[in-house]
Amino acid sequence: MIALGYIFSLLYGILVILIGILLHKCGVSNRVSRKAVHVLIGAEWLILDYFMPVSPHFLAVCLIFTAALFVEYRMKLLPSMSSSGDNAPGTVWYGVAMTVLAALQLILPNLRYPFGIAVFCTSLGDGLAAIVGQGVKRGNPRILGDKSLLGTLTVFSVSFAVTLIFKGLLPLDLTVGACAAIALLSASVELVSRRGTDNLNVTLSVAFLAYILIYLPAFSDYALAVALMPAVIGLIYGKRELTVAGILGALALATVSVLSLKSFGFILLLIYFSLAVITDKIKNKYKKPKQNGVSKEKSAPYRNLWQVAANGSFAFISALLLFITENSVYGVCFTSALAQSLSDTASSGLGILSKKTYDPFRKAPCESGTSGGMSLLGTVVSLAFPLAFGSLAFLMGIIPAIHILTVGISAFVGTLLDSLLGSLIQGVYKCQGECGSLTEQPTCCGASATLVRGFRRFTNNTTNLLSNALATLIAFLIASFL
Repeated sequence: MIALGYIFSLLYGILVILIGILLHKCGVSNRVSRKAVHVLIGAEWLILDYFMPVSPHFLAVCLIFTAALFVEYRMKLLPSMSSSGDNAPGTVWYGVAMTVLAALQLILPNLRYPFGIAVFCTSLGDGLAAIVGQGVKRGNPRILGDKSLLGTLTVFSVSFAVTLIFKGLLPLDLTVGACAAIALLSASVELVSRRGTDNLNVTLSVAFLAYILIYLPAFSDYALAVALMPAVIGLIYGKRELTVAGILGALALATVSVLSLKSFGFILLLIYFSLAVITDKIKNKYKKPKQNGVSKEKSAPYRNLWQVAANGSFAFISALLLFITENSVYGVCFTSALAQSLSDTASSGLGILSKKTYDPFRKAPCESGTSGGMSLLGTVVSLAFPLAFGSLAFLMGIIPAIHILTVGISAFVGTLLDSLLGSLIQGVYKCQGECGSLTEQPTCCGASATLVRGFRRFTNNTTNLLSNALATLIAFLIASFL
């Protein structure tokens, strides 16, 4: 059986290469012929698993193929498998991933079937995604870099089908939800991987998640968060919504949210961040005061660590206390802290659409988007968004129904404090450069701005932190007595 395994695996490898060469000779593009080899080579796992399952021979074959792939990559012996693009080392990484898993299954024999799931998610999912994603141009927007929407959907669909087939044919303790989580991780990791490393990253990450979900089913409560996190971090970094330090701060908040509230905590955090980004983009689009042709738009990267801390510190503390004490009061505090930050961002972002803005604390009209300014639309948003956010938290089981109103009230009061501090205490400057407009920054248009009101050390981050603290405190007091 072992000898047959060596023979059949070698013959099949040669057959796949010949198919790639034939396609290339018939005029098929280098990219398609290479991906055809990528798709077909996954069946090597079936041969090896049938003739030499969980054995040093399996590892030996993987080592031989990896060495051959490396030689081919360096010498470009086969045009049908070579590429001068970013994915050039991809086939080598594929061999490395299989070699690593073949070695690990000698220590963890139960890794056998997760290994197979991972191989086919990579060979079929990633291989077909490249063909579909690069082949369909119209109606196929790019998500991140050269990764497209249809390509990512292909990875997910194929990986989901692969996992379901393994579940149906083998005695694997996988739920449909677990299969979906594995497929999401496959698509998520493929989306953010570069220079062919998706063949390594997808194979290893899918194998480990499948192993954990099969043999540690309790982990399924966290699987969705784990599956989505690579894509979320990659998109945030790729779109420059956060600096690297800001991403680390957000990752700390996401981690403690998942530990305390499982995947629901991550989903609620993701909804908060998505709505905050969308409403802020609306603000940046419409807030374009121009003077002498100069546009006053924010520049990326968008938020740094201090901005993340100002908006997320009390959500982090609440989630941490919830994890330590398991007291549901802190779930209300967590939701309220996020809701207040969202209320402030959304009211400012959508309030920019109002024609009239008034500063009730200075009793004077003001420009939309000015610190302390309030509008009818912004006020409605500052109450409606927290109530909707609290309702989502209730549907996820994070807070009781009675505390939807608690979230709405605490977030609204916190946002009112934000307006008060922004109007009377926060430092506001006048640009001395080309635009001449009011700004929250001490420099503008490459020159120092002049402080016109408030305190220089009292920044927008300070305002956000204090208003978020008040919202969290109010939520804590109400939730403690109800």
